[in-house]
Amino acid sequence: MHIVGGNTLRVSGGFNAAGSTSQKDAGIEDAPEIMFEPLWQILGEYSYE
Repeated sequence: MHIVGGNTLRVSGGFNAAGSTSQKDAGIEDAPEIMFEPLWQILGEYSYE
């Protein structure tokens, strides 16, 4: 493929993290359960919860 498109245009090499030091310093309460809850709801029976 010689043309980049779709989600490839948005790829930045980042990753998600919950309960990080940066969040704590900013006063944000977070936990892995909070971060993954929407995904578990979407995945349903395919979830590894």
